[in-house]
Amino acid sequence: MNIYAERMNDNGKDGFKECVRMQNIVDGLGSDTRILVASIREANTIGDLAVEGLDTYTFSPQVAREMFHEPLTDMAAEEFEKAARIGSSERSIEFDLDAPPFL
Repeated sequence: MNIYAERMNDNGKDGFKECVRMQNIVDGLGSDTRILVASIREANTIGDLAVEGLDTYTFSPQVAREMFHEPLTDMAAEEFEKAARIGSSERSIEFDLDAPPFL
């Protein structure tokens, strides 16, 4: 089943609420029907839908970039690349084991 949640929003309905309602109906029937939430415009919407049990989506490349952009991950990758260029034989790398991990 395909639902254009953002278009529902554009037309005065609560697309998110309607998607959750439809998922609850499918679950209540014990059906293996999957709800395809189409044309998602914001990355955080995917997380909100996933919490409600919806796991199939279509979205633009821009939303995909938004989902995978994490400044802390970018910083960690940059530090790793810098250390790799220096080489372990020339310089030791110290880790702060008490610091929280990057998520």
